[in-house]
Amino acid sequence: MEENSVGSGSGGNAMDIFGQSIDVRRPSKSRRRVVCHKNLSPEIEESIGSSRRKLHRRKAIAEDQEQARVESELSRAMNMAMELERQIEQTNAKARSRRSELQRQRTRASGGGSRRKTARGLAAEAAGGAPAHRQEGVGTAYGEVMQELDRVKGELRKLQREVMAAMAAKGTAGRRDAEAEASTSSAVSSGPRGGGGVERDADGASEEHGVLVELAVGTAATASSDAGSWHSELAVVRATDATAMASRGHEVEHEEPSLQAAEAELSSARIELESIKAEGLRFTASIERTRRETARVTDEIRRLTEQEKAASAHVQQLNAKLLKARSRLEAVTAADERADETISKLAAILRQLEDDAAAAEKEKTLADTENRRAMSDAENIDAEIAAAEKRIRESVRELGAARASEAAATARLKAIVESATLATAAAATPRSSSSGNVTIPRFEYEYLTGRAEVVRAVAEMKAAAAEAWAEARRASEKEIAMRAEAIERELGEARAADAEATNTTRRMPFSSAATSRMAKSRRMPSSSAAAARKPRSPSSSVKRRKRRVLTLNCLKLLAGKCRGQN
Repeated sequence: MEENSVGSGSGGNAMDIFGQSIDVRRPSKSRRRVVCHKNLSPEIEESIGSSRRKLHRRKAIAEDQEQARVESELSRAMNMAMELERQIEQTNAKARSRRSELQRQRTRASGGGSRRKTARGLAAEAAGGAPAHRQEGVGTAYGEVMQELDRVKGELRKLQREVMAAMAAKGTAGRRDAEAEASTSSAVSSGPRGGGGVERDADGASEEHGVLVELAVGTAATASSDAGSWHSELAVVRATDATAMASRGHEVEHEEPSLQAAEAELSSARIELESIKAEGLRFTASIERTRRETARVTDEIRRLTEQEKAASAHVQQLNAKLLKARSRLEAVTAADERADETISKLAAILRQLEDDAAAAEKEKTLADTENRRAMSDAENIDAEIAAAEKRIRESVRELGAARASEAAATARLKAIVESATLATAAAATPRSSSSGNVTIPRFEYEYLTGRAEVVRAVAEMKAAAAEAWAEARRASEKEIAMRAEAIERELGEARAADAEATNTTRRMPFSSAATSRMAKSRRMPSSSAAAARKPRSPSSSVKRRKRRVLTLNCLKLLAGKCRGQN
């Protein structure tokens, strides 16, 4: 009776894939402990425990790695979103400051428009309307940049919503994994049993909730092999029972109830095995769904990362556009400032040109006056030079005549001396023939003895003085000729320079002179430009006049010397 009750009571239990007893009966039914007929070997129990622990560790490591990776990706996405928000805020601040600066510049430009129009009347072709067109182009580019910035903000908000949805999907997947693990662990027990009569109490099934989904999938083949071993063991038991029945036929009637109970228990174990297999298939399907969900979340995270990269690249493009717009605005501002400076410079140059024109007129008048004076002075000098040359030629002729008269006097003196000598000799010849002496008058003797040396010295001195005078005359003539040539050369150079200056002044137009003065004023510093704007001092003309007066005085002095020598 007890065995029957045990057999009927064990019909509500089933074996799981690990050979453990799982209670599949309704909660209202009473549960009893079943006597174990046959246990598995310790090696099988130890291998099952070690495989279970390994699967637990692998599952925990995989879950930790996956959770850390997902959390790191989510944190990186959040950091990227925060960085994008910060960059957008900075861009907004810069755009607002640039907008206010543009507004101030436009107000200032509208306020000073009339003044600039008056000042720019002189350089309308040079400056033109380029700054206004550039400011208009900059405003259009700024509007486009602001529209692009708003679009990027919308994409960033969409990205944040997708990140939050991904986080919610991650939480949902985590809850599903927890529910699947709880259902799997509730379906798998922890005590190994073998054979058709191997069972465990159903009260311990609620304490075996730690087996993971991967363990159920990985050990499905082991469950199938265990079922095969159970069938083989059942066949062996039947063969043994048949042998025993053949040998002991009288004991068959007594063992028939136990065999029926064993068959009933085996059928219930088969039913429980089928239900466990179906539950394992359901668990496998749930695991596959979880994996697909994880893959979908991973793809979503990857897509969000790509969107973040695209948004970052777009923000960089916007920053580049903002930099270009700012550089264009700075270029327009610099061009406006340069135009103002050019206008002021042109006004100053115009005033300078007017002053230079007045100074040039004055210089031209002074130059004409000086030229007329120089021409008159040159004519006077030419006349004086001609008179000096005439006087020099007359002096040369007089010198030649004096030399000829001197030569004639010398010849006459020689003739007189010779005749006197001959007469004296003739008179003294009769006396000298007897005594050998020449008789001369006492006066002549005294004159000849006392004055001969003096006369010789005086004659030598006169001859030397005459030679020195002749050399001095020749030197003075040469010096006068050289000075006359130098004066003529200087006069020719002065005439050529005056003629060239006059021709250049008449030939050079006023525009080229103004252009050259503008270039010089740009190259020269402020002090040199101020000095260049001053009219030319008349000191050069005064110096030229003084030099001409000195030349005339020199010529007059030379002429006076020539006349004095004559």
